[in-house]
Amino acid sequence: MLEDNSIVLMHKNIPVAHFNIDSYTGRIISKISILNHEHLPIPVQCNSGNDFTAVDAMQNWVAFRSIPASRSHFTNYLEKLGVVTPSAAAYKSLGLNLSDQYWYRPLHMDIDWRDINLFENSFLRETFQSHASNDGSFISPDSNSNGELPKFWCIEHGKRLLYKQGSGPLYQQPYNEVFASTLLDKLQMSHVSYQLNSIGDKPYSVCETFVDDHTEYIPASDILMMKKHSNNDNAYQHFFKCIEALKIDVPQQAINNILIFDCLINNIDRHYGNFGFIRDADTLEFKGLAPVFDNGNSLWYNVSDCEIITRNQPAKPFRNTHEQQLKLIKSSALLLSMLDDNFVKKAAYDIFAPAVKTGRISIKRVESIIRNVNYNVLVLHKFQEQINNK
Repeated sequence: MLEDNSIVLMHKNIPVAHFNIDSYTGRIISKISILNHEHLPIPVQCNSGNDFTAVDAMQNWVAFRSIPASRSHFTNYLEKLGVVTPSAAAYKSLGLNLSDQYWYRPLHMDIDWRDINLFENSFLRETFQSHASNDGSFISPDSNSNGELPKFWCIEHGKRLLYKQGSGPLYQQPYNEVFASTLLDKLQMSHVSYQLNSIGDKPYSVCETFVDDHTEYIPASDILMMKKHSNNDNAYQHFFKCIEALKIDVPQQAINNILIFDCLINNIDRHYGNFGFIRDADTLEFKGLAPVFDNGNSLWYNVSDCEIITRNQPAKPFRNTHEQQLKLIKSSALLLSMLDDNFVKKAAYDIFAPAVKTGRISIKRVESIIRNVNYNVLVLHKFQEQINNK
C-alpha cells in the first residue's frame, strides 16, 4: 500500500514530477515539484509556471486517464480498494496502462519500468479480478482505461487485447466497430482492426493495442492545451495551430478524412480523446496521426429503427452536427469511390448476421443502415468533388 502518499510521476524510468496525494480521495494535496519539464504531460507542461494551475492541470490529467465512475460495477471496485474516486483507484494500480508510458511510483519504492510495465509483464484479465502485488497495489491496465462502456484488457497469444462491450438493449457498438473497420480497410485509411467475439450472450469488439513499449498515444485533448485559444479562432483553427506549435507533421487533409468518415457512418462520439497522435516515448518526437479507432457510437446505434436518418445528426469534436462540421473542410482525398452499393450491403449483412440471428437487431434495421450509409457515400462523394474543385 502507499505508505507516505508521496508520488513520483514517472515517464518510463525518468522521474518527471513529485507531489503528495490523499490516498482515499486521490486529490493532490501539495505543490507539484517539477523534476523534468520536458517529459511532463503536455497539459501540465503548459501550466507548470503557476503552482495552482499546475496542480489543477495534473489533477485533471490523472482523472482523464482513469476509469470513469459511471462504468458498470465500478462502485464495488472502489469499495474493495477502500477509495472513493477513480483517481485514487488509479494510484493503487500505479497508473499503468497500455496507451502511454506514464506511471505513478510511490516515493519510498525502488521500481524499474522494465519490471512493472504492462507491455512486457503479465496481468490478470480484468480489474475486478486483479491480484494485489507485493506492495498492495492492483496491477491492471483497466483502472487507467477511460470510456464508459464495459471493457477489459487481457493477454492472448502474447498480444495485449482490449475487449469492449456495447450498451443495451441492442448492444450494437461491437458490430459497428467491425463494420467501420471493414469500410476503413476499403478506404485505405490507417485504423485499428476490430474483430467480433462474445462472452456468454454479450457481443464484444476486440482489438490489439496500437502502441508498444517505445511509443505512446497523445490524445487531441492534450494537444489543445499547447496554446491559449484565441477568440478569433474557431475550435478547428485552434486545433491546427496547436499541431503547428508542436511541429507535428500531419496534413490537415488527414484530419478532414476522419471527419468525413465520421459523417459517413454517423459517428456521434469523436471527442478529443478519441483521436490523436503517436509519439516516441524516448525522444518525444511525434511520429504521426494515430490510427482511427473507437467507432462504436455510430450507425444510429442509440435510436429506434424508424429514426435512422441522415440529416442534422450530432457530431464532435469541432461542431455540433456533421453538416456544420463539413463546412470547415476545404480539401479531402477520401477514396469514397471504393465503396459501391454491393460492398456496403454485403459487409453489413455479413457482420450484423449474428445479431439478426439472435433477434437482438432486426433485418429492417440492417437494411436501413445499408440504405443510409450508401446515401451518405453519394452525398459525400459529391461534397468532395465540390471542395476539391474550388
